[in-house]
Amino acid sequence: MAEQIESIVITERRAIPERDLRTQILEAMREDAHRQKSHREIDQYLSQHQSSYLITVMLQSLNTQPTDPFWAMAERLKVPADLSHPDTVLGGNVEEMMKRDPLFSQLDPDVFLAVQQSLIQQEYKANQQIFAKGSKAATVALISKGSVVINNQVVNAGHFISKSAVYPNSVHTFDISSGPSGCTLHIISQDQIEKIVFEDSIRATYTRKTDFQSTINHKFKSMSQVEVSFLAQLSEPFVFPKGEILAKKGTVQNKIFVVTECFNQQDADNQVELMCSNQQKLKVEYKMEENGVKNGDVIGAEGVLIGREEKRDWICQGIVQGYWVSAESLKLRQELMSKMKKDVE
Repeated sequence: MAEQIESIVITERRAIPERDLRTQILEAMREDAHRQKSHREIDQYLSQHQSSYLITVMLQSLNTQPTDPFWAMAERLKVPADLSHPDTVLGGNVEEMMKRDPLFSQLDPDVFLAVQQSLIQQEYKANQQIFAKGSKAATVALISKGSVVINNQVVNAGHFISKSAVYPNSVHTFDISSGPSGCTLHIISQDQIEKIVFEDSIRATYTRKTDFQSTINHKFKSMSQVEVSFLAQLSEPFVFPKGEILAKKGTVQNKIFVVTECFNQQDADNQVELMCSNQQKLKVEYKMEENGVKNGDVIGAEGVLIGREEKRDWICQGIVQGYWVSAESLKLRQELMSKMKKDVE
């Protein structure tokens, strides 16, 4: 049998197709994260073990020289002595690092951008104290380069520290100092965060009021712009959580609800990276809900104006915001109420 075995000659070698290697690596890591660990745990592991750069170089070598034996590839690899190479940290810049943080990634886009633009860069030498234990926590800091030490625990680039500063009257629980090679921090004060959030809430309120008037104009065409503005002054804001039934079928409402902002499951699917099967399942479940509240809905108007019952349930599929006008306030303005009745009869 041994004599019949001939040498095998490989006549064709198939090269690995060129692909975006970093995207390929990150997709594989994210899929594994959903099966085993959170994204933050994987980031921390890679930051500590400095393996991202090595993996990237190996794949690039295989891509450019697919016929080389492994030992030749290993000889050709030149891993830099300085393992603070930018490729060793997931999140190559401040924006990417912020998007990977559980707190800051949840900010509205305008607030996120305002916070990012307000960050101030500060450099710290090796083993330099940054925050003292017991001192007031008034500054949130992002480690953009190097590392810091908190209670003998090393925290690497890509992580925020002192996030308790977003809450008033917080203090530092431990001493915080820069690591053995120093660090670069991007910081923002508690006062600046409060200012940004406050200004954004004012802008959001103005936008919702504008959306309210636009929706009323579309629904009640008999009303003049002055009357619409007056109705807006009578309105009060509301917020309903996911799962709340805003109005039930068969009931006569005593408020008119004008929806100006509504959670959108489709947008959430695009922002949250899930495995394909889970993502498809979420989209199917969203489409199955027929009684969901949508932006621009006017709910309860027929009940308030002509005493008609609701023909369906109105269910909040996420956080729903807008303005409502009570029947009591409208009854004091008979001329305005008469005009609105004509548009729903």
